[in-house]
Amino acid sequence: MSLLTVPDLRELIQRKPQGPCVSLYQPTTRTPSGSEEARIRFDNLIRRAGELLEKRPAREVGPLLDQISALSSKEFWNHQLEGLAVFGSAEGVREYRLPHTLPELVVVADSFHVRPLLRSLQADRQYFLLELSEKHTRFCRGSAHGLRAEDIPGLPASLVDALGPERGEPQLQQHTGGRSVTAGENTVGEGTVFHGHEADLPSEEDVLRYLRAVDAALFDTLHEEKVPLILCCPERYHPAFRSVARYPHLMEEGIRGNFETAHTDELHERAWPIVEKTLSTSRDLALEKYGNRISKGRSSDELGAVARATIEGRIDTLLLAEGRHEWGDLDRQSGEIRLRDEQRDDHDDDILDDLAEMVILRGGEVFTLEPSAMPSKSPVAATFRW
Repeated sequence: MSLLTVPDLRELIQRKPQGPCVSLYQPTTRTPSGSEEARIRFDNLIRRAGELLEKRPAREVGPLLDQISALSSKEFWNHQLEGLAVFGSAEGVREYRLPHTLPELVVVADSFHVRPLLRSLQADRQYFLLELSEKHTRFCRGSAHGLRAEDIPGLPASLVDALGPERGEPQLQQHTGGRSVTAGENTVGEGTVFHGHEADLPSEEDVLRYLRAVDAALFDTLHEEKVPLILCCPERYHPAFRSVARYPHLMEEGIRGNFETAHTDELHERAWPIVEKTLSTSRDLALEKYGNRISKGRSSDELGAVARATIEGRIDTLLLAEGRHEWGDLDRQSGEIRLRDEQRDDHDDDILDDLAEMVILRGGEVFTLEPSAMPSKSPVAATFRW
C-alpha cells in the first residue's frame, strides 16, 4: 500500500476534470468478516451519488458510476484498513486505504472533496517511524491507534541492497581449530572456525553511503511533510543517520536497539509515549497562537472573514471542527460565500473543504479538531499572516 503524501493531496486539489467529481468516504475493516457490510455501504454511497447527479446527462453519469462500481470485488474488500476514500471523474478513479476510520460521506461537486484526508496528513495526528540496521530497513506510519509499515519508493531494504553484495557483506576469516563447526545448515571441514574482525565490518564510509541512500528516498517522498519522525536503530546508527538526514522533523529522542524481528505493536508501544508529547504540543501552540492574535485583529472565527483572508493568501493556520460542514458556494475571486442548509445538487460544495484546500496550496497549516477543542462554537477559526 502506498503512502498518502502531501503531493498526492495537492494533485487531488489542483486537478480540475471536465464534468462532475465524485468523492466517496466510508469506514472499513481489516477483517474479511466485515467485507460484506462494507460492500453494501459502498453500493449505497454510489446510489446516493447517482441521486445527486440525476440532473446530469446519462451519458456522463453512467460511465462514471460504472468505473467506481468496478472497484467492488472480493479481493478488493478482503484487503482493507480502517477507512476507504474513492475519487472518481471522467479521467478515472483513484482510491486510498487509510489506517483510521473515515466518515460515511458522498460529495458530488466540480472538484474533489478532500477534507477527511487531512486527518491522515496532520502533524498533530500521526508520526513516522524509521527502523534500520545493516540487515533491515522499515518505514512505518503511526497514530494513537497503532503503527503500520508503508512503502517508500526507492528505500533500500538493507545495507547490501543499497551498496551491493561486494561492498555490503563482510567477509569472514577462518583458521584451523580442533573440532568441526556447523555454519548454518552445513558442517564445514574439521577444525574450521569462522570469526569476524572489526576490519570485516562495513566501513564507516559504506555505512554513510547506506544511510544517505535511506535519507534520499525519505526526502524525495516526505520533503513537504511536517509529521515528526522517530528513529529506531542500534545506538551507533543514531549519530550517523542524524549527520546525513535532511528531513527537518526528525525527533531528538529516539529508540535505541535492534528491532529487526519486532512486531509493529511493540514498536508503537515504545514510540507512542515519546511522540505523544510532541503531537499535543503542535495543537496547543496553534490554539495559543490563535488566542494571542485576536486582540491584534490577526485571528477570527467568522466564516466570511476567514473566507476573504483565504482568498488573499493571508491564512497562516486554519482550525476546522471535525464532522462539521458548511454547504454552499465560495466565489474564489472575491471570497463571497452563499450558504445553504444542505447539499442539494452537484453545484453545492463544502465551503470548509474549499478553504482547507486553498490554505494547503498556499503553504498554510490545517488542523482538524474535535468540536469541543475549538476556540469557539464556530466550525472555523484562523490565524492570519498579516
